Formats: sequence, structure tokens, C-alpha cells
Amino acid sequence: MQSCGGLCGHRRVTAPGIGHAHAKAEAGLPKLPDRADPATVTAHQKALAAAIRKSGPRPRQGHVFVPNIQPFFKRALAPELKGPGSAETREKVGEGNPEPAPGLPRDPDVKTKDVPLVPYADYPVDAPVSTVPPPVLLKMPQLPKELEYRFVGKNLVLLDSVANILVDFIPQAVP
Repeated sequence: MQSCGGLCGHRRVTAPGIGHAHAKAEAGLPKLPDRADPATVTAHQKALAAAIRKSGPRPRQGHVFVPNIQPFFKRALAPELKGPGSAETREKVGEGNPEPAPGLPRDPDVKTKDVPLVPYADYPVDAPVSTVPPPVLLKMPQLPKELEYRFVGKNLVLLDSVANILVDFIPQAVP
């Protein structure tokens, strides 16, 4: 990620190698048919994740959300998730959140699941996926189409939704 990660005027998050690794890995795979059955989609997803992992050395936490950028994200999240008027937004962050976190409402319909906070680890297929409320998304830099912001506990996660892998995360991003 360059500069301030998009929070100082840039419109898109740019992570050296992330978009390129995904695009290069996908280009090296057979094209997924328009009407693929679930087994074919799963096999393609696993092959894409494996190709991304092979694209270079395994990254460490902070390779996209570099340490000097993390405070910008936390400052962007704070007004939406802390203080007066934030109860509804905090409740939305708890919806589908796979890990209980102190101070966040717990979704009674969601079975908790440990999600490994390790870059390029598979996001468990049986783990729920959190909601990222619109007021929070509006404060965040726009991402390439294959990436999504999600929450795991109080951690902000960058998820490659096509390869179903955790790309990076910011620990304790939710105040």
C-alpha cells in the first residue's frame, strides 16, 4: 500500500503485488465456465488461492496494511464505531462476525468459528462472514473488485473473495 492507503485523497487501495498476483494467478488458470457447477467453482477457487500463494514469498501481517497506514484506517473507523450514534453501526459489525469480541454485540444466529489471522490463509468455508455497514464502507478507500473489507472479532480484514483467502488484517481496528 502506498502513501496513506487511499485515505489522503487516493480513490483506490493500491498494494504492490496484490492486484498483480491475483490477476497473474487467474490468467494462468483455465477460464471458469459461465455455468460452472459448485465442484468446478470450488476447484477453481482452490487453484487460484494456490497460485496466489506460489506467486512469491508468503507475506506477513502488515504487507498491505503497512504499519504507518494502519492509524489512518483506525481513525477512519473510530467516528463510525465509537461514541454517540454508533450503536447501530457496531451492531452491524457484530452481524455475521465469526469471532466474539468484547464490546461488540453478539449475533445469536451465528455460530462462532476461529478464523486464522494469517496472510494467504484460507477463509474457512463454514465460517460466517461479517457485515461491513455502509457508513464504514463510505469512509474506507475503494478496493479492487476481488477484495473486500470484513471484520473478524475487532480486526479489520482484507479478504480476496474470489480466491477465498485472507490477504491482510489490522489488529484491533474496532475501538
